[in-house]
Amino acid sequence: MLVAMTPLLRELAPSNPRDYEVRARERLLEFTHRSQLPYLDFLVPFNTQPTPKALYRDHIHLSPQGDQQVIWAIAQQVLAIAK
Repeated sequence: MLVAMTPLLRELAPSNPRDYEVRARERLLEFTHRSQLPYLDFLVPFNTQPTPKALYRDHIHLSPQGDQQVIWAIAQQVLAIAK
């Protein structure tokens, strides 16, 4: 099992995540660590994109470009686990 979390568009810079979103991410990180599950959080990678808005169709659904980023990261993680 692999857990992946993509942020809402409003969580990306220059905006900031809401307090409850930060707490939810922290709880999920603690859970995956405690359960020894691989966890991919896309908040930082999406924030480092030159045009992060291009990763979304709307405020929550990813565009094909966003989907590609997620697919690539999951594939890399699966390959690393399989070795």
